[in-house]
Amino acid sequence: MKFETTTVRDVMSTELITIEHNKSMDDVREVFESVYYRHLPVTENGKLVGIISRTDFDNIMKGAWIASTESKSIGKVLSNTPVEKVMTRFPFTVPPDTLIDEVQDIFKKDLFHAIPVLEGGELVGIVSQHDVFYYVS
Repeated sequence: MKFETTTVRDVMSTELITIEHNKSMDDVREVFESVYYRHLPVTENGKLVGIISRTDFDNIMKGAWIASTESKSIGKVLSNTPVEKVMTRFPFTVPPDTLIDEVQDIFKKDLFHAIPVLEGGELVGIVSQHDVFYYVS
């Protein structure tokens, strides 16, 4: 089904929680435990510099568990690992006037699960596969 006039602005999430690049993975854990978000935009001085997903975090947790059995506690590994070390840098972004059809094609082709939305260089939202799915169904 095609939605020739529906744009990202119509479906994106605008209530965002972001995390600063120099925060620890322990801070990321706290965010993921407190809200059901699957993607967390990473900022530096208010500008988007990366993104970290729940899947990325879960993979880091597995590595932290392995490291903790060899040397230190999981908490120490997480508190000593800054987000910027593990985030996806310079994520693909779209402007809010991007058509949903285009975003669906991007999701299919590039295997992204969420795309930050920038307007005039400012982070204004995030569009996920779930946003698109719920809108079109």
